[in-house]
Amino acid sequence: MFLIRYITVLFAAICASVVTWIGMAKGYLKPPVEPPKWLFGLMWTIIYVLFAIAWGEVSADPEAICEWNADFWFSLHLLLNVGWCVAYFIFGNVMVSLVIITLLLAVCAYQLHMLYSLNFQYELSKFALWVYFGWLTIATLLNISVLY
Repeated sequence: MFLIRYITVLFAAICASVVTWIGMAKGYLKPPVEPPKWLFGLMWTIIYVLFAIAWGEVSADPEAICEWNADFWFSLHLLLNVGWCVAYFIFGNVMVSLVIITLLLAVCAYQLHMLYSLNFQYELSKFALWVYFGWLTIATLLNISVLY
């Protein structure tokens, strides 16, 4: 099962990257201020690696899989992430992408809540999701700035 989870994360990362490259090549709605492109590539690589490690670490605990259905929440997270890339970069729909990224923040917050409330000792998973939550917050602000 671990291998399937890692392949799923890799597949989502590739899909999101391809969609982003296509969107950037055709032009997309740019926020007034944005980090350098090299930083996006670096951060998303780090985030996907940390995400895969977190999912693997959490899924090693049967209580996490059963108690809060961790596989569902990690899978939903990846699906929403790719969905945001499609909505923003391919369709240029800022409102839909804002709804999706808000859902991403909520899912990430829920995952963090579950890691802390069920007293899981997985510090790397917590760290990974906090990094991701921080990056999503920045991305949400950039998404909002395109509207105004």
